[in-house]
Formats: sequence, C-alpha cells, structure tokens
Amino acid sequence: MKAIGEAVSAAGGGGEQLLNISRAIGQIQTKGKLSAEEVNQLAENGIGAWKLLSEAMGKSQAELMKMAADGKLLANDVLPALTAQMEKTF
Repeated sequence: MKAIGEAVSAAGGGGEQLLNISRAIGQIQTKGKLSAEEVNQLAENGIGAWKLLSEAMGKSQAELMKMAADGKLLANDVLPALTAQMEKTF
C-alpha cells in the first residue's frame, strides 16, 4: 500500500485515485492474472503500468501486452514486480 500511496501522490492524485488503483489491483488478484482492462484502470488513475512492468520485467511493452492477451501475466508474478518498480520510480 505504501508504494501505491506514493505513486498516487506523485501523480497528483488523491483518495479517489487511491481507491481506484486499489480496486484494479484487487481485480488482478481476484482474476489471478493481469488484463488490459486493469492496466487501463491504472493508467486512468496516473499509473503507467505497461511502462513500469516493462522496466521491472525486462520485456517490451508490446511483449507484455501480448502476454496479457494470452493470459500469461499471472498476478503472483506481476503484482510484486509492479509494486517493486513503483517503489523505485515513485
């Protein structure tokens, strides 16, 4: 949560953005994988998840998008990488 709060603050957001980002992350956990829908929700709230994941996982954004479309970006892999990169970036 600390990383999310710092990212929201850096993006100039507030409570609503924090709630929306937390909801998107919860959806990723519930589904067990990352989809473009949640990435779009994060982007709408100031979190460039494709860019962050690209940096964290050493893959291009296009590769990650393809992996997500194929259901290969599992929550157990993506969320720790995303959170760690958010901590580095923000």
